[in-house]
Amino acid sequence: MNEIWSRSRPVLNCSAVHFVNQQETTAALARVEIVTARSPQGVLSAHCSMTPGARMLSEKDLIGSWRLAAHYYLDDDGSTSEGPMGDQADGLLIYHEDGYMAASLMRTNLLTAANGTLPPPYLGSRDDYLGYAGRWHVRDDTVVHEVFIGSHHRVVHTEQARQVQVGESGLRLTRRLDGPHDYVVMDWRRARGVAS
Repeated sequence: MNEIWSRSRPVLNCSAVHFVNQQETTAALARVEIVTARSPQGVLSAHCSMTPGARMLSEKDLIGSWRLAAHYYLDDDGSTSEGPMGDQADGLLIYHEDGYMAASLMRTNLLTAANGTLPPPYLGSRDDYLGYAGRWHVRDDTVVHEVFIGSHHRVVHTEQARQVQVGESGLRLTRRLDGPHDYVVMDWRRARGVAS
């Protein structure tokens, strides 16, 4: 599986409204780079710098169909680990120009119970597949999914916001977590031709 970006030193976009010269910055993005080195006091440092010539994210950047290329947890120290759907996860993400979207992620390697047996279907299915659909829009450097229907009731009628980075090779969606990991990252590539 090809990686679109390096998994170390995550780069997150941020709004540039705090800079002095508003005319130069309203059409540009500032970039926040989370530095992996900590100070002697244990403080993780971060800085915000301008990206010359950058433009604001637009819906046109996202419209289309995307296949999952990589899915993993990322921590502030740059370490990565297997994502919630496993290291061989598959997925399809569709952003339609009419403002509707659909996302599906599935585990391709079967979950097994601690004793090596398959769990009952109603338990296994909760961890093997996640899908939802609804409306979407871009807000600054974030895509917001307004979930109407989903495979898990906990996501229905919620907004799922993802930090967006668009690169030559694809799309990166990042979500900050509260749990044992700092981020979950999904790298997507444009879906082309016959499904693989």
